[in-house]
Amino acid sequence: MYEKLKHEFGDFANPSDLFLHFEHKARTGSADFKLAFARTAELAFDPSKSKWLGRADGIISSADSDTNYEEYSAQVKQLHAKWYAEAANAGSRDAQLQFINKQVKRLAAPYSLPKPSASELKQALIYARMLAKQHEPGAAELVRQLELLVEDYSKSQLPVFTDTKSH
Repeated sequence: MYEKLKHEFGDFANPSDLFLHFEHKARTGSADFKLAFARTAELAFDPSKSKWLGRADGIISSADSDTNYEEYSAQVKQLHAKWYAEAANAGSRDAQLQFINKQVKRLAAPYSLPKPSASELKQALIYARMLAKQHEPGAAELVRQLELLVEDYSKSQLPVFTDTKSH
């Protein structure tokens, strides 16, 4: 794949230079380009793939085999989240739907996944409203359900004060 990209886009000293080149293009690119970059970065820097050693900053070398796996995977997950968020904020329908689905799945999961924060649910609602403005099928119902979820979630997050003096 590197050879194909090298042929199409020019000579790069190493895969890190290629990554940094496309990251720069993603910063100014369309929502769809940002999403494509996010997906490509996710494939290339999947922390479960030991054959491609690298860090989220795009620097790849064999010395990275000694890096702390937890530290590396946290950086990689931040990289993925950053570019998916960039794509969704730029108006990528697929990235917005992916974000909404992720939050709904986290709400529905009994114990395995951490529940979404109030801010994540509010962001999902913002994306749903954007989709509704674009006349996405089912988006109006999704907005209504997310509004109820955000309202219920906000109520359940209120601090509970108890009177410790009375017995």
